[in-house]
Amino acid sequence: MSYTRDSIKKFVQDNIDSLIDDGVIAGRVIEQMVAKKNNWKNVGGNNFSYDHVDEDGNKIETKSTRSIQLDRYLRIGGMGNKKNCCDIMQIIDTISGREFRIPHDIFYKRARFDNNQFWWSCNYDTNIRSYVKSINTELLLEHEVLQ
Repeated sequence: MSYTRDSIKKFVQDNIDSLIDDGVIAGRVIEQMVAKKNNWKNVGGNNFSYDHVDEDGNKIETKSTRSIQLDRYLRIGGMGNKKNCCDIMQIIDTISGREFRIPHDIFYKRARFDNNQFWWSCNYDTNIRSYVKSINTELLLEHEVLQ
């Protein structure tokens, strides 16, 4: 097997489902899609602590989730190293197709974390037993990007 552009392209075509199921690869693809959709500069993977720069120079970190946890929640991880490294936190729910953009200072002031993870209700119900997940769900709903 060679590692030329053509052989990589063929490998991707032949293995597309397993590649999409890989969270790291799916995350990188989503970052590319977000950049293209919004006409933002994509800088992810270049040792920055954010993924995009918008037309106003805002640094945007994009996080996405792809699976329901415990039959009722969604989550994103790795939030601790993003504090003070971006201007906007963007969250993509790939199950429902919903998108949220929250200014950094609002996000880190109001969000509640459990072991560096941000959890919320998968059906966006704010009347749930978990106070933390309810607060996080409310925060998202206040900053939903309407398509």
